[in-house]
This record gives sequence, structure tokens and C-alpha cells, in this order.
Amino acid sequence: MLLVRYRLGGRPSLCGLTLAALPEGEGILAILHELPENPGVSISVAIDRVIAAALTQHPALLAAAPFHRIRWIERYYGIEDGIPEMLAETVADISPGPDGWQVRPKDCLPVGSQLLRHIRRELARLGDDAETAGCFNIH
Repeated sequence: MLLVRYRLGGRPSLCGLTLAALPEGEGILAILHELPENPGVSISVAIDRVIAAALTQHPALLAAAPFHRIRWIERYYGIEDGIPEMLAETVADISPGPDGWQVRPKDCLPVGSQLLRHIRRELARLGDDAETAGCFNIH
């Protein structure tokens, strides 16, 4: 898992990023992990900043696919609430801007069962499938 550093309101924040192939072929699955170690704001509050930071900090990895072929998945852990995992897909318009990337979230969609199975298989294959929050293979 890679790290993505972002800010909202001056507060430094941190999330994980795992890249995997899309099940339908060409494209990238960008899984953004809400980390319990995050000292700042949640990715749900700052998803536009998180996506822009991921594109800026990991351009070589994300440049392999056009923006419309990157699917942005938010992965949350609610262990304390008895919910082992929640996933949502963010749909956004992305374009270059004067100060980096301009990201305008359009929608947040539930992840379907077929995509969910694919994500879990990919995370297990990559070693980022920790059952308990905080036990990740962070590089």
C-alpha cells in the first residue's frame, strides 16, 4: 500500500492507496483506504483533495490510464461499530488546473457484489487485505 498525504483546512491528513487492475480489462482500480492512523480529516470529507493528491504524488503509476478509466474506491473500516468494511465508488470530473489537479466529485455509488469480490481478491493478492485496521503492508 502506498501513502497519500493531503490537507484540508491546514490539517495534515493521510490515507492509503492500492492500485489494481479493473476486472473488465484496461484501466486502474484506485482503492483509497481510510487509515485509523490518520491524524487529520477523513477521506469522505476531503475526497477531492485526496484524489488530487494521489494524482500528484503517484503520477507514474496513475498515468497508465486515462482519467475515465480510473475507478476511485473509498474503503472505510468501522470495526468499533461492528461493521468490518464499507466501500463506495466516487465518480468525479478531473482536469488539470493552475495549481495542480481540479477534482469535482459528481456522485458516490455503492460498490456492487461483483466488484466487491474482485476488490477483495486483488487486495488479498497484493497483501493489503488486513482483517483488522492498522495491519497493512505500507511502503
